[in-house]
Amino acid sequence: MNKLAVIDDFILKSQIAIKTRDVVEAMKLHELIIGTYVSDIPHIKSRLTNYNYFIGGGQNEGPDYIADLENLVSKLQNYKCDLQREEEKEKRKMQFSQPIFNFNNTNTNTSSSNSNSVVEMNILYEQVIDNIFKIDDNILSKLDKDKLEEMLFIN
Repeated sequence: MNKLAVIDDFILKSQIAIKTRDVVEAMKLHELIIGTYVSDIPHIKSRLTNYNYFIGGGQNEGPDYIADLENLVSKLQNYKCDLQREEEKEKRKMQFSQPIFNFNNTNTNTSSSNSNSVVEMNILYEQVIDNIFKIDDNILSKLDKDKLEEMLFIN
């Protein structure tokens, strides 16, 4: 099971507990989610009644695990989007690291030394895009640069 599938599982279980108002299950999920993602999601404990209650938040009724679970679901959904965006960025970066042009120039010298020289040149998407964006805006507008980048990405 990958990270995104685990997050989806937590979200689904949490939504069921919220819908059925199952406080015991909400409490279990609350602890599981925080225990699992405390190092991955910054400020995961912020705005949770459970933590405000124990540090003197002034609540008399105790923690509201259903409300906390709703908050945690939102944080999980946001974290999932962040992971997907990073994954897409990595895929795009890998695609840009592939050569788009490959020139081979073989030059055979027919003199007595019979030497061969091969010149190979790889041009990467990343290099092309960097060079496009280095062009002065008076020569090529930002909109035109964006269009060129899009055209390179599509092909």
